[in-house]
Amino acid sequence: MIDIQNSRFNAIKDLIDFSNSPNVKTIIENDSMKASQGGRNFTFFPVVGSYKAASNTGLIDNIKDEQLKNNILNLYEHLYVRINYNGEINDNRYEMVDWESRNYIDYTKKELVFDKRGLLDKDFVNQLGFLNRFVRVYIGRCDDTKLAIETTLKEINNYLMVYD
Repeated sequence: MIDIQNSRFNAIKDLIDFSNSPNVKTIIENDSMKASQGGRNFTFFPVVGSYKAASNTGLIDNIKDEQLKNNILNLYEHLYVRINYNGEINDNRYEMVDWESRNYIDYTKKELVFDKRGLLDKDFVNQLGFLNRFVRVYIGRCDDTKLAIETTLKEINNYLMVYD
């Protein structure tokens, strides 16, 4: 998912850079550029059912290692909530870009296509910048969450080796 977000960010950045090219003829002579496939889910939605069941039955409270308990709580109660919220913002921003009315969606190929004429439209380029600023923030949130998941999994393994 982080790779998809990075790919999305870089594709949009390239388009913005390309639109700022002083040689407009270069833009006009290039074919449309494929940016991403339509219909893909670009954001992370963590599954928390097992955690909620463990929390509701008091199993989390039975963990003897306070650091591990705090990391699990932080992951599920803070980072996952935050990544969900930021994912919704990211998705909403993506939907706000004026793709369809400018014919940037090629329904025959089921792909999102950047029409070369769109790169001459400063309003559209500004919309891409608006989108990309938050994609970069979202990637940071994903990296934070990934690190917390990896750390917590290691601590769970260590805990199980001691208390199992």
